[in-house]
Amino acid sequence: MTNLPDDLSAEARDRVEEEAAQWLVRLSEAPDDAGLRAQLDLWRSASPLHEEIWVRTNRAYGLVGMAADARRRAQTGRDAGVRPGEDEPRLQKPAPPTRERPTRKSLARLSGIAAAVVLIVGIVAFRLPDTVVRMQADYATATAERRIVALDDGSRVHLAPLSAIDVSLTGGSRRIRLIEGQAYFDVVPESSRPFEVRAGEVVVTVLGTAFEVDYGKKGTTVAVTSGRVRVEDTTTPTPTNEELVSGDWIEVSATGARRGDASLDQIGDWVRGELIAYDRPIGEIVDDLRPYYDGAIIVWNHAFAEKRVSGLYDLADPEKTLRDLAASHNAVLWQVSPWLTIITAE
Repeated sequence: MTNLPDDLSAEARDRVEEEAAQWLVRLSEAPDDAGLRAQLDLWRSASPLHEEIWVRTNRAYGLVGMAADARRRAQTGRDAGVRPGEDEPRLQKPAPPTRERPTRKSLARLSGIAAAVVLIVGIVAFRLPDTVVRMQADYATATAERRIVALDDGSRVHLAPLSAIDVSLTGGSRRIRLIEGQAYFDVVPESSRPFEVRAGEVVVTVLGTAFEVDYGKKGTTVAVTSGRVRVEDTTTPTPTNEELVSGDWIEVSATGARRGDASLDQIGDWVRGELIAYDRPIGEIVDDLRPYYDGAIIVWNHAFAEKRVSGLYDLADPEKTLRDLAASHNAVLWQVSPWLTIITAE
């Protein structure tokens, strides 16, 4: 496998994504500034990660711009009493609103919102297992793809969408590195070969059990279905060294660790293609749906995102889940383009 820089954490990628968005804003304000473009070229050439994220930044911004242009052209045709030609880009009809239909003015406002917000969220929402991650990983999944990896020792690893692992099995150890995303492990016991999972600085050690590890921006979460695991992290303000048994979970982040218990049907629910929510904010549910949705989802209302709900949702049809959530809480779902969905609520 190709050797790459070690500084490829979620925090490092977030920093580069923010820099790429800033470059895009600066170029939009001075598109003819040759000196500025020369500085951008230097930044892009400084790292393969810079170039990768710059390309995706432009793609995300361009897709939203295309959608807005298409909407304006279609609207102009209707105002003039002319039907758009077959070669005219057409937007998909939005889902029926749960209340009154927004006016043309509100549609134009939504397009403006999308163009502005995409600089912040577009890159993350459109993220696929990029080239850098694939070069590190033995196994990786794409948007809406789940995969079962059968290891040589008989253990099985279930990969959620947008996840990647590196596998190292030797005569004396079994080590898995979760590079990003979410994985569920069903481990065959071997007393002479401990099974170890590393996610960032968090190390999970087991002898034989089934458990889930979620490695994301907020930290690393470990939840146990059966058996016993040890979770360690010496980099937090208060070093973590905890044992978990069936039904336990722990979340380790830069600020420390917190633990609790969960219903066993919630742990690894995505392996069954389900999302089980008990009294959770809608914003968190939307976050869980993003890896299963091939596009960007923007929730344009903080109060709506904070509403707490319970339910069983089908991960195979995230669009229906979004539409049901909107309809149940007096919100409106608009598919601005095939790549961008916005949920608004008053």
